[in-house]
Amino acid sequence: MSFSNEISHYLVNNDSIPDLYHLKMADIDILENNQTVSIVGPPMYNTVLKVSNFSDFRKDVNGNAVCKDGKPWYKSSGGFMTYIVAKIKHKSRVGYEGEGTCDIKYYLDGDRPYVKLKDGSKGYISISEDGPQPDEVNIRINLLRSMYQKLHMFPDWVAEAVSKDIPGLMKPVRVYYPHDCPPSTAELLFSQREPTNFFGKSYFHTDKLKKTFGWRRGGYSDMSVGPSLPPNIGVYTPALVDITGEGKPTTKIHIFNSIGIAMDSSDQSDYNAIMILPETQRTTTLVDIYFGIFIKIFQCAHDLKLSTIIMSLVGVNLAIRYPGSNGDIAYEDEDEESIDAFQIEVWVPSFIAAYRFCVKKNNSEPSILFMGADGSTALKKMAQDGLVFEDIGRFPENVNDVDIDVSLFVNAWDPLSVPGNGNNKDDNLNGFVGRCTSIAGNGTGITNPYANFHPMMATHI
Repeated sequence: MSFSNEISHYLVNNDSIPDLYHLKMADIDILENNQTVSIVGPPMYNTVLKVSNFSDFRKDVNGNAVCKDGKPWYKSSGGFMTYIVAKIKHKSRVGYEGEGTCDIKYYLDGDRPYVKLKDGSKGYISISEDGPQPDEVNIRINLLRSMYQKLHMFPDWVAEAVSKDIPGLMKPVRVYYPHDCPPSTAELLFSQREPTNFFGKSYFHTDKLKKTFGWRRGGYSDMSVGPSLPPNIGVYTPALVDITGEGKPTTKIHIFNSIGIAMDSSDQSDYNAIMILPETQRTTTLVDIYFGIFIKIFQCAHDLKLSTIIMSLVGVNLAIRYPGSNGDIAYEDEDEESIDAFQIEVWVPSFIAAYRFCVKKNNSEPSILFMGADGSTALKKMAQDGLVFEDIGRFPENVNDVDIDVSLFVNAWDPLSVPGNGNNKDDNLNGFVGRCTSIAGNGTGITNPYANFHPMMATHI
């Protein structure tokens, strides 16, 4: 017996949910060759196979399902063991696209369908046309949280809070990416991320991440080969915020997680990609890149009809090894000089160019405020040029000082980590935002299969 609707069926083994993702193909009691298909974890929530029957697979030496050519059936991976029943037409969160009919032999316990597992237990199947259900989301976010070293975890209230409001916190998430970036690449950059990354160092359980989600390092690192930089994405997340720090999120705000170029260490691939350029091209290349970074912020505010943008100095703290337009390499004792030069030569010109471009393009002029930038070289430089912007202090205290219904807060994210990065052990803005908001729970494809992807046509000056 098989179903014919275009729906996914999510396996929930009520007796051993925490161990579900350890199941392999051999754990399934295969009743008939063409009737049972197990999709070996850990896949993304909605990742499916392009198959017509079980003969399209074989097992590798580890018991995992692979295609006839020996390649894994998934390009990336995620968390829960998933069984797909009936006709599938689906584009996966990692760019795999296909259609096929898969039948699975199942039984009924009253009116509840289940499959037989080899240990004799019942693997119950929950049916959903709308994607993962709240309990699955809750489990998955907590799985992600367990990847962190204890002191770097995001708040323990995030999983329950996000899973209770999938329509309000998951489904509105937007991923902005350059129009010349393949959608599958944008999806991978959104999904395959590391819990934390500081100066190239990781404070999470790498083996556990690999075993659970399928990778040890972020997709950005895998793409950082050769002289060119991977595409830059930006992610809008509606977010709950715990202003008091008491574990009671009471306010909902709009956050845009903006990614700067990582030039904080000579070990960073971004730094090396810039330094390999001729000296005369380094600064102009960075200005062009940051123009695209800022364009995404302005476009998001316009799309969501948010009239106020609370900017942060995106990328500034990542620029401590910026070489300067004269080509001199900055060293650790010249951090402040490098950051000042970066703000004057890169940040301010690209920000002003993006601001003016979007005002003209959208025929609207958002109100610009800054946070955590008081006394900065960037604000001083813009004031000298006749552009004076108010700084409203630090996050999250400044949340009470604006109309949150029309305001977009800009978080200074990084290329590799989950939003929030090291949270309580991260004293950058990203950590302050992560330690008191829900952005880690809905801000990546690790936990959020609902995000909407928006290509940006103009990302270069």
